[in-house]
Amino acid sequence: MVLLSEYGLNCENSGHENAVIFQRAVDFGGDVYVDKPGIYVLDETIYLKSNTKIIFCAGSYIKRERNKGETGYVFINEGAYNNEYNENITLSGLKLICNDVCSEHANEDSKKVIMGLSGHVCFSYIKRLVISDFECLDLPAKDFGIQISSFEDVLVENV
Repeated sequence: MVLLSEYGLNCENSGHENAVIFQRAVDFGGDVYVDKPGIYVLDETIYLKSNTKIIFCAGSYIKRERNKGETGYVFINEGAYNNEYNENITLSGLKLICNDVCSEHANEDSKKVIMGLSGHVCFSYIKRLVISDFECLDLPAKDFGIQISSFEDVLVENV
């Protein structure tokens, strides 16, 4: 299990620093644990591979921050971009603060946004997905907190 505090995830870091640390930790798949309470700012999307489980401890929050070059997604599976299935992904205990950052809607010029996906937590082309104990504290109007398409065997509970 990877403890994100050991990778350097810190409430004092910038959104970019935390995003780089978070992405580096999930790049290998496996169990990743946000092991210390606090509010962690992210300003970039975290791309999830197959066989990745992210567990957020009680009292930990992800807070969105604007980044002009980034999409509106907080978490998305890699396969969504090339229509290839990812498998066995779990998000457990995610508490999301949108902070007036809206999910972006795709347009023909966008390379980082997928047409039709406009949620903060998005999965497309996914098998065996579990999302549990999710809470979004301030979802902007017309946004999706969670959006899932092209899927098999999905469990969403206690949201």
